[in-house]
Amino acid sequence: MKLFLKNISTLFLLLFVVSCEPDDICLDTIEDTPKLVIGFYDKFSGDLKEVTNLKIQGENNEEIYIYKTIDSIGIPLKNSTNLTVYSFTKDFNESISNSGNEDKLYINYNYNWEYISRACGYKTNYEIEDLITENDSSNWILETEIVNNLIINEENIHVKIFHIKILIEVLSLNGFILNYDDGQYKNPSLKEKCDTLNFYIKKY
Repeated sequence: MKLFLKNISTLFLLLFVVSCEPDDICLDTIEDTPKLVIGFYDKFSGDLKEVTNLKIQGENNEEIYIYKTIDSIGIPLKNSTNLTVYSFTKDFNESISNSGNEDKLYINYNYNWEYISRACGYKTNYEIEDLITENDSSNWILETEIVNNLIINEENIHVKIFHIKILIEVLSLNGFILNYDDGQYKNPSLKEKCDTLNFYIKKY
């Protein structure tokens, strides 16, 4: 009797294994929807440069995506619209309200769904169209560059964001650098000040 029950159990186990097709299992090695990988670089040297106490938060999202000092990060994009907006706040202090220097980055892209399997479902791939940084008087994001517009994996950096080592507070002082135009001195934007410094650093 025991032998009979044992044989029956073995038979059921074999039937289960045979009936379990590959599509019924989603392995951990199967890639999920890739994130947009961003690297932060020094404007002058071109080297990777950490951003101190960086807070990244999606627009209309109360939850902070990340808050730490980093030189690269992967951030998710929406797969139901062609636009995702994030705020990047440098030198953020969670103990002080409205602290840090916030820049908004608008990411425009196309997307498509790729079928993986019955168990894994679909993944989304993206193609970046352009990046727009909302201008203000003290942008710490000085420039962006799309290195790889196709987001199909997270193996390499897709976008470079350039910033500087020089203290933002110093460059933000009125009169630190002035533009002369049509017989008048004008206070330039932070980006224009950095471009001016960069020009003279390269020249001399």
